[in-house]
Amino acid sequence: MQRGVWAHGGPAKKLATAYLFTQWGGWQKSEYQCGQCQAAKHHERRNCSKFFPEKASAKKYGWVPRFSIAGEKPKSFSMPDYVSPDCPVACVTGASMALVEMIGTSSVVNENKGSLYGPNASKWPAAWVDALSVVAVVRRAHEKAFEKANK
Repeated sequence: MQRGVWAHGGPAKKLATAYLFTQWGGWQKSEYQCGQCQAAKHHERRNCSKFFPEKASAKKYGWVPRFSIAGEKPKSFSMPDYVSPDCPVACVTGASMALVEMIGTSSVVNENKGSLYGPNASKWPAAWVDALSVVAVVRRAHEKAFEKANK
């Protein structure tokens, strides 16, 4: 399985995974609730490094973001360049999830002509600029995959 651009991990991968998992609606899916996952033994094939790090193996699993498009003729698309070798729940950190939530808030603020850190981007925290950059790249990739699926 191709591991894509996020194969080596790190904060950008965790942020991209958190963003895509949230967009996919993964937090609302019962099969990704840790207790239900363990009861159904999904963790055995999902590379759960959160609760079973000794059993994790990058060779046996890859979560690929897959999205559905509703309509008369429902369609779907995936983003194989953003595969996560771990279960997305295990991969997402509190910090990456907090950034996803802040970026969502920032989008609302920006729509109303505001900015969380003021109008001068040179005074923004570097980590915030990095996070915005990562999510912007992932959003563009998501939009391109959506457009391609709709052709």
